[in-house]
Amino acid sequence: MLTWKPLHFYITIMAAVGIWAGNYAYFEAAQMNEPVFLDHYYETYSGEREYLTFYYLANKQDTSTINYVEFDGIALSGPEDPEVIAQNEVVDEFQHQYIRSITLRIPDPPREKVKNGVWQFNTMTVYFSDGRTQIAEIGLVKVSPFPKKSPFEFPVGGGSNQNREGQEMLATENLQIDDITSTFPILDNLLQVKFHNGKRSEDNSYEDFSKTLNADWSKIPGTLTPELTYPVLIKRNDTISMFVRPEKKLNVYVQCAIHLKGTDERGETVHGQFRIQMTPELHAKDIQNIMAEKSSIK
Repeated sequence: MLTWKPLHFYITIMAAVGIWAGNYAYFEAAQMNEPVFLDHYYETYSGEREYLTFYYLANKQDTSTINYVEFDGIALSGPEDPEVIAQNEVVDEFQHQYIRSITLRIPDPPREKVKNGVWQFNTMTVYFSDGRTQIAEIGLVKVSPFPKKSPFEFPVGGGSNQNREGQEMLATENLQIDDITSTFPILDNLLQVKFHNGKRSEDNSYEDFSKTLNADWSKIPGTLTPELTYPVLIKRNDTISMFVRPEKKLNVYVQCAIHLKGTDERGETVHGQFRIQMTPELHAKDIQNIMAEKSSIK
């Protein structure tokens, strides 16, 4: 019969206690003091009252829900409010945290908060069901004036599973492009944009466009926008193509436009845009980095 010597017994017990204590300490170290809202770079337009989804990290042990939120002092209430269509949805799961989401309709800009035609805010005040209130950094949201009529038509566009976006636009008049910029300067360091000008073949199909979009990036026609020489001259019925991809690991949510600013033959300013929407693919290491950056680990 196997017998335990007292010393061996105590060593085993102490080892088990040590393992439990280590696991508990690790668990505690992985817990956040409060939910962490991820960064979003969203642009919408006055009058659209668009629904936007915001994502946040919450400890799995945290059973609280969002009662209502405020944008720049403008309150949106809970799920009975038609301005809120979904909240506290679990969209991804990690060892100690969930990514949850809340989808809200952005109200029209209050007149007193509009500066240079734009209402923008980078925080959201969140009221939780357990009584907590949190002023959360959410990136940056801009509500801009609705764009004027574009000198381009949009024959074809789409995205790929490589987190790319592409679009072909047909010029309806002669013009020159003087600048191509994103809504948010920070995205200039996160995204690569290729621009190509040419003629679109009559038999060019969506399948051809999709094949180009999914090709090796080096084989996609076009010039990176920082390397363009302005002005870029565009003739009526020319087709311009634009392709966008993350330049490096993308940890932010993007829903905005690449803006093409130019001048027509009459000397009047024209404005075209290429709407993009990108979602980060986050892994455990990314979550740890985000939590560390936002100083939310205990």
